[in-house]
Order: sequence, then structure tokens, then C-alpha cells
Amino acid sequence: DSTKANINDGGITINGWVRHGVNTVMPEMFGAKANGVDDDTVAFQKAINSGFNVELSGNKYNLRKIRIPATFSGKSIKGTGYNHWSASDGTVLNAIDTEIFSFDNGANWIKFDGFRLEGNNLSEYGINADFGGFVMLNNIGVYNFTKVGTKSRQGLWRISNSFFANNKVGLELYSDSSVDTTEFTGGEVPLRVVAGGNRFSNVWVNSGSECCVEIVPLDDNTNNQNNAFVNCYIGEVYNNTSEKPIIKIK
Repeated sequence: DSTKANINDGGITINGWVRHGVNTVMPEMFGAKANGVDDDTVAFQKAINSGFNVELSGNKYNLRKIRIPATFSGKSIKGTGYNHWSASDGTVLNAIDTEIFSFDNGANWIKFDGFRLEGNNLSEYGINADFGGFVMLNNIGVYNFTKVGTKSRQGLWRISNSFFANNKVGLELYSDSSVDTTEFTGGEVPLRVVAGGNRFSNVWVNSGSECCVEIVPLDDNTNNQNNAFVNCYIGEVYNNTSEKPIIKIK
């Protein structure tokens, strides 16, 4: 197959495809260019659908919506890291449509590690998760989405060592999740909590135009009981027209 990967690191070939490392594939093996110009959506989706862990190069993938199927449960998508100051360095998933990731019902226990989700102030969502529990984000950057950088609706997320910047809403978090050593800044509401049972520690939240933290039930069937904030910095609202609260609780 002419789209076979050119990898010389001791990987093995199965059914005509080179597997990079143990139980791992790369989108390039399915035809991704990762050049920041071509649309890599089809190749990236094929890598996800293969059922293996997905390893990303230190390049830019242009993506429309990628669906995470239930068959990907227990798997990971891992990049080489990202540069907070540049959307061109490191592993970048670059939005060219309304969102980058969404989860099918039954997709659980999935880990994202070491890449930047870039919305370019055009895309609505970096992660639009009406489904998906036990999702883990480590060393993930979420930037410049026009609705919500990361939205969860089934709870039990684990977020650490990540950065959310200049999204309309940075993170909209449902229940029974934990966030640690993570920063939220810019946009209208850097951090919104829509259900209870969440734990925040060593978290920095700053520079929202409407508030820094909004704690508001999602609907009449949810509440915000038992949310805990420990060792958190929450401060400074940037709005030149009127006084706004730093923390808004409904």
C-alpha cells in the first residue's frame, strides 16, 4: 500500500500496516500529511477506528469532527507536547470545522496526552462530550474556541497539568471529576461547573470578562453540592464597562 508509514524503529507490519511501538498506530500510517495544510480528518478517524492507541507526531493535523467510538474505550491519543505561546510548535490538532472531538455513547476511560487543541476563534468546541466518562486529560492545551473549549456531560473526568486559554467558556464540567495543577484564563467564563461532586486543587483561574468561575446547575435535575476548591487562585475579571463578580454561584 502506497500510504504505508515509513517508520524505521523496529515496528512490525500487520495486514500491510506498520505498527509504531506496542499496540500503537499513527495517523500518518493511514495517509495523514500532518502539514497544517491538508485535511487529515479521514486518516485520523481511521487511526481511531483501528482500535489501537494513537501516537501523534510533533506536527499540525487539520481536522474536522473526529468521533470517538465505544470501541476506543481504554485507549489513548498521545502527542509530543505543545507550546503555549505558539500554535505552530509541537503537536497541534487544528480545527477546520465546528468541533474537533465528540464521543459516541459507551466511549469511556480514554486518555488525551501531550497536544494542543486549536480553535482559531472559528470552531465552537475542542471536545464536545455529551457522552464519555472517565476521560483523562494530561498536558493538554485548549485555545480559542467560540463556545466551549471542553464540555463534559457524563462526569468522572480527570484533568491535570493542562491549560485553557481564550475560549468563550474554557471548561464546562459535569459531576464527580477532579482538576489539578491546571490553569484557566481569558474569554467570558474560564471555568464553569454545572453539577456537584467535583474537586479542584492547585488551580489558577483568571481574566474572564463575565466572571472567573461560574457555579450554576445545568438544569432542574442537577445541583452543585459537594464541590471542593483547595489551594486555588481565583481573581481579576477583565471588563471595562461594568463591575462583574469574580465567582458567580447560582
